[in-house]
Amino acid sequence: RHANIQNVLRFKDRYYTNILDYIPDHVTEKIFFVPNIQIKKKLNSILKIADKAEEQFLYKFDFLQIKDFLYALFSPFRIKRIQLHGFTYKGIKIGPILSSDFKKNISNTSSFNGILNYLFFKRLKEENVKLGFVVNWFENQVIDRGFNKGKNTFYPGTPSVGYQGFIIPRDFNFYTIPTELELKTKQIPNKIAVIGKEILNDLKILTSKINVITAPAFRFSYLHNQELKKKQFRNVKPRILVALPISVSGSSDILKLIIEYNNIKIDNFIKWIIKPHPSLNISKLKKLTPEWDDSFEVFYENFYESIRQADLMVGNSSSTCMESLVYGVPVIIAGSRSGFTQNPIPESVPKIMWDISYTVDEFTNTLDKLLLQADEKLKREQRKMGDQIRSDYFEPVTEKGVRKFLNLHQ
Repeated sequence: RHANIQNVLRFKDRYYTNILDYIPDHVTEKIFFVPNIQIKKKLNSILKIADKAEEQFLYKFDFLQIKDFLYALFSPFRIKRIQLHGFTYKGIKIGPILSSDFKKNISNTSSFNGILNYLFFKRLKEENVKLGFVVNWFENQVIDRGFNKGKNTFYPGTPSVGYQGFIIPRDFNFYTIPTELELKTKQIPNKIAVIGKEILNDLKILTSKINVITAPAFRFSYLHNQELKKKQFRNVKPRILVALPISVSGSSDILKLIIEYNNIKIDNFIKWIIKPHPSLNISKLKKLTPEWDDSFEVFYENFYESIRQADLMVGNSSSTCMESLVYGVPVIIAGSRSGFTQNPIPESVPKIMWDISYTVDEFTNTLDKLLLQADEKLKREQRKMGDQIRSDYFEPVTEKGVRKFLNLHQ
């Protein structure tokens, strides 16, 4: 679980949103969150904000010892002793590749933190801390593997679940899918929870032996609020929401496609609403985009407020694409011109709701097909499909679902 500390001097959980509201008080007092604090500056101020929060926090540095940090720091020298030249994959010698990767990542921060996560459970055990159940925000990255290896080594009898509260392009983020080797070496939780029934099989591509369940979609609970879901007005001019990812280069690719479209559409009457990722450096992006159109309206409010007012969304890589479809708002995935295209929308979703565009000609045709020339029949089908996507990919947050997720007895 990551700690997201806002500048408004209060803690806001973006990962297990409002989970404590569904848990009895006598259980809540036994729940502790272990934050992975990524903010490097003003740590004392951050901790003071967290201390005022309703949630209870357990900090790793309160248990880890100096020798643990030294052990993690000098781990590359121990790894160096491993003879890599003998490793093969499907009959191909991969020793040189492994050696090159080791040299490039000899001081990898994620590996350092992953080892500390492992040692954290060792220190908990030494302090006789009892754990009844462990939840891991599970992206199957190095820090997660260290976390789960530590739990499985020092608390083998304690059940655990890895929560994947997101929908992302699996082809690009393939590391999120566990392998059979990771299962055998106990680097993953006892079971993995996803937020929709249509995602269950995604995690079993590399091995069918893992236990995958559905769990409440905490971050997306608002999608089941019918009042929020209804659009309150029809736009006179088409309003297109441009959801920019955290990457400056990825955001630049999207904007360049839109700017090219504007340049060939002299009589363009579309209103463009720019919704940047909260961590995107918008100033840096503008410098990289000299053609920035002054008519672009930058929108910083919650995503659901912006998508309710939109007729179509342009974006890629994030769950916002699927959220848009739930509202019956079609999506154009902006294909990358310089790298891999990150498309989070499953191929099983009909193209009446979305499509990919790499060139301005493709973008023009797709925009006409999905929005500008769409008749009322198509729009009704899009809204109906949105309801189905909500049911298939976003589990509602209920007390029963939360209790099941946390392994609480009824």
